[in-house]
Amino acid sequence: MGCSRVAAALLACLFLGLPVQPAEASLGRAVVRGAERSVVRSLERSGIRSAQRSVARPAARAAVRPAGRASRTNATRRLDRAFAYDRKRDAALAARPLAKSRLTRRYTSVTEARWLQRHGVPAGKHLTANARGRTMGAARAQRELGLRRRPTAVVNVRVPGGTNAKTARVVGGGRHGELKPIRRLPPGSVEGVKRVR
Repeated sequence: MGCSRVAAALLACLFLGLPVQPAEASLGRAVVRGAERSVVRSLERSGIRSAQRSVARPAARAAVRPAGRASRTNATRRLDRAFAYDRKRDAALAARPLAKSRLTRRYTSVTEARWLQRHGVPAGKHLTANARGRTMGAARAQRELGLRRRPTAVVNVRVPGGTNAKTARVVGGGRHGELKPIRRLPPGSVEGVKRVR
């Protein structure tokens, strides 16, 4: 019987509480002590590791949670300030008639897009200054147009020439312009709806 087999048999006897056979007992105390030491060491190591993990994981989660909450709160506050500034600025802007008809876009939810198709665009809704280039993806539109929520649809809106509208740069977003008609646009001004991802 090899030494490793003897050690395994002794370990099984120790852990399962079985009586030690005379053949195994006669091999001497050195094998038993060596086996016990290796078992104790491995148990200590695994116990320390699991204890470290059980302490470290919740501590790391607890450290990340407040930071995540704080960053979300700060981002929300910045957006709230941007929207407050946008409302003040829009109130002070003078509306001017558009020289010619313009195709614009409104990034919004699918539900609102369907509503706009049926009822038209209410006065004061923000539209992009024009519809040049490809439609932006949802994440980019939210980032560059300073939107509070990620849009799920884009609506193409034709603003007729002569419509009184306020024009400015997007607040809380990128370098894009925005257009805000001061009168309601009829349902016929909505030329199409497309989902964005």
